[in-house]
Amino acid sequence: IAKDFFSEGFNIEILNLSMNKIFLIEREAFKNLNILVKLDLSNNLLSHLHSNTFQSLSKLQILNISFNLVKYIYSNLLSNLHSLLYLDISYNQLVLIEDYSFGNLLYLEDLHIEFNMNLTKILTNKTFYGIRGIKKIFTSENLFRSDFQNLIKIKDVITPKLLENNMNTEYYYSINLVSLVHTNLHFKRID
Repeated sequence: IAKDFFSEGFNIEILNLSMNKIFLIEREAFKNLNILVKLDLSNNLLSHLHSNTFQSLSKLQILNISFNLVKYIYSNLLSNLHSLLYLDISYNQLVLIEDYSFGNLLYLEDLHIEFNMNLTKILTNKTFYGIRGIKKIFTSENLFRSDFQNLIKIKDVITPKLLENNMNTEYYYSINLVSLVHTNLHFKRID
């Protein structure tokens, strides 16, 4: 998607660009879509997202970049998405989600990170730092080992899938997950 593709400043609120074989989004390609609320980039060939790809989308509530080839979520990629409620980064080739990547997503409720088989470590205090309203986290079919360290006992968010993993309920979630009501840690190999 070229930088000037949306140069007319369209009044677009919902933009579905899924299944288009998009492999590159130039910096600031969405800069004139200031009222965009939903963006679907799923099922494309994206492998890299520039740090300012979503910079002007402060009203965005739903972002779907699932079924792509994205390897890294950098800490500043999502930093201006203050209104985001739903984020789907599942079915990518994620290797790393940098600490504080979700830091400014204060109202994020649903997070999908499942089926990223190259992702080896994600759940730490710093990963979810800043999230206040998270209600659902989907992490199935990832190989990362969890680093549960602080404050909120996992037994407060047990689901049947957690029990299938023979998980030790003395582990802890990050303090930032106080609103979590559903999680799936299926196939997590939690120690």
